[in-house]
Amino acid sequence: MALTNSCGGLRWDMQPDGLIAVEGQGTPFFDPGSLRYRQMEQTWANWGSLILGAASAHGVPPAWILAIATEETGLWSGNPDEQASKVSGAGARGVMQIMPATARGFGADPDQMYDPASNIDVGAALLAKLAKLRGGQLPEMAAAYNSGSVCAPGRNQWNLAMADDYAGNVIRWNNSAVMYLDMSPKPKWLAGLAVGAAGLYAAALVAGLVALPRWLKR
Repeated sequence: MALTNSCGGLRWDMQPDGLIAVEGQGTPFFDPGSLRYRQMEQTWANWGSLILGAASAHGVPPAWILAIATEETGLWSGNPDEQASKVSGAGARGVMQIMPATARGFGADPDQMYDPASNIDVGAALLAKLAKLRGGQLPEMAAAYNSGSVCAPGRNQWNLAMADDYAGNVIRWNNSAVMYLDMSPKPKWLAGLAVGAAGLYAAALVAGLVALPRWLKR
């Protein structure tokens, strides 16, 4: 494993399968059936198609977007309207809690951040930018997404990566999301391919049954 942590403390490894391994912790995640896991499931149910579209448009994994969205507003995911209109004390808006200045920086009107499609698109664009700046290291990206600083003085958000902090939670959300999305229903084209294959198999089986009496008469 290529363990890293430029701020000190527990190190992690971004694995090829999308999971994040943490030193001495394996690949931590939220237990399926737990309240936090259900918040992730509901966030996906609310905005999954928008997340997939933004992920494709900006070249980032859907699990990253789902992880950040759930950490930011998953607590309110049981009410999609409330999740979409949430405003923090600092003024961050919507599903992924986009600051007005951040929205403007990506060419969007801050008032558009109450629209989940626009909000998630800007959030994904921000993650793509942070990925370039931080070498795709999601824990570092999460710290910067949350506070604008990776190693904030007096607020080292991931010195102990598995503490109940923002970046530590994002590691768990990411791992939970990677496993959840792998188990989720596959895209329509894949389902169509499976149906097509099943149809070909059925046709071949019928053809075989029709030919069988002829073969037996030989």
